[in-house]
Amino acid sequence: MKKILILSSNAIIGEELYKTLKEHGHKPKCWRSLEGLMEKINQEKPDLIITNFQLFGYRDEHVPIDDGGIIALKKLIKAGKNIPVIFFYENGLQKKAIDYYYRIQKLRDDEFRFQINVLHYPLDQKAIIEKADKM
Repeated sequence: MKKILILSSNAIIGEELYKTLKEHGHKPKCWRSLEGLMEKINQEKPDLIITNFQLFGYRDEHVPIDDGGIIALKKLIKAGKNIPVIFFYENGLQKKAIDYYYRIQKLRDDEFRFQINVLHYPLDQKAIIEKADKM
């Protein structure tokens, strides 16, 4: 059983992942914003983080920031947290996901070593769960 923090601005996807991970015996928690993120991570001490690229920011809780997931990753790196991360992207964001993938790889190569995966949701939902089970 792993403690998994799901970071997603999309409440429906967050809830679907929450239910599926719980059914697989994990202890998931959901968080939708960059606001208070590090405090939440320090409180929950997750074994794994599953995030999409869009998260709500600090000022306007109703407008997701496209780079929110990467900002969250940079916060983890800065704090020295070596927590595996699974990024997922949604329909219509395939082109952005390629750009994000290369940006993430640069962070990974230049600043910190961590385990990371980029998958499509919902097409790769089974793969997301399988990776969560194995990490």
